[in-house]
Amino acid sequence: MEPKHRILIAESGSGYGGTAKYLAGLLPLLDRERFSIEIVAYGNGPFVQRVGKEGWNVRFQKDWKFPFLHRVPRIASWLRKEGIELVHLNNEIRSHVPLILAARWAGSKVLCHLHGWRELTRIERWASRFVDQFVAVTESGANFYQKQLNREVKGVPNGIAASGLASVEGMDRATVREALGLGKEDFLAVLIGRLVPLKGHSVFFKALARARKVQSGLRGLVVGNDPSDGGYRRRLEEELSRLGLEKTVRFVPWQESLDAVYEASDVVVQPSVQPESFGYVALEGMLAGKPVVAARSGGLADLVLDGETGILVEPGSANELASAVTRIAEDPAYATELGQRGRARALSVFNMERNVERIQEIYGQLLR
Repeated sequence: MEPKHRILIAESGSGYGGTAKYLAGLLPLLDRERFSIEIVAYGNGPFVQRVGKEGWNVRFQKDWKFPFLHRVPRIASWLRKEGIELVHLNNEIRSHVPLILAARWAGSKVLCHLHGWRELTRIERWASRFVDQFVAVTESGANFYQKQLNREVKGVPNGIAASGLASVEGMDRATVREALGLGKEDFLAVLIGRLVPLKGHSVFFKALARARKVQSGLRGLVVGNDPSDGGYRRRLEEELSRLGLEKTVRFVPWQESLDAVYEASDVVVQPSVQPESFGYVALEGMLAGKPVVAARSGGLADLVLDGETGILVEPGSANELASAVTRIAEDPAYATELGQRGRARALSVFNMERNVERIQEIYGQLLR
């Protein structure tokens, strides 16, 4: 039997967001006959905790992040000692600069998995010369970064394992909705994500206020934690009060399993006011067979086919969001059609098993 290739996967996020969620989905599907995996993480959020509970060896090294460049020799020594052949950077360039330089010094190949959507900094452009291959999570993201880096960036669509979300038939919708205080005739719009401005909560609230003028049974659910220790949520609650929606919208804390939330929902919205690199919430909504309304920007435009698997609206437009939600609420047959087509697209195109095949192909190319 050939010896396993030694790979280090580095997660620089908090452990709450999409990058850590991707890591948690990637690891169980990797070929452990071919690859021996080590993980280094800079945050200990729930997805990273899940990885540790599943038996993966996770090292917490906050001092491996930028700007701790003085750690480069020590990191390089560790990479050589452990025989790491390939370093897979799961997120972006900047936070990983010390590790990029250490990998170069140690003779390890570097794969950088770009999950973000922003202009690169000067130091990132400089450090990119030490990266052997870049990958982005959508084709649009690959084009966006390719123009900045002036080199190949491969588009490998993110995905969710087909078993990653319970089927619509797997839960009692009436019981779940009753627990949320919903009536039989209420129409529930759900926004899931960290309580941060870029997620478009304010746009969502304004859209609900407008849509409720014609759909009085419309309700809103906001799922997510506030990383600012409550300051942003208080501002959101004040806005709800000004709009007269304090009894219409309910907040629910972040939770690892969102099956019940999707089951209770009638429409899933992702009205991000800045480009999302991918859009896990939109994909999960599609996989759950729910109609999705999302901002026409970033990776969301790759996920949702406007008018076929969901509806795309201009970022920041409460009017367009209100119109889209109202149309879905008024036409149950159209809502069902969008949900069915969205689920079929999620299963066929944004499949985690296919994603892992592509990533392992890239591993093989770099290791050869």
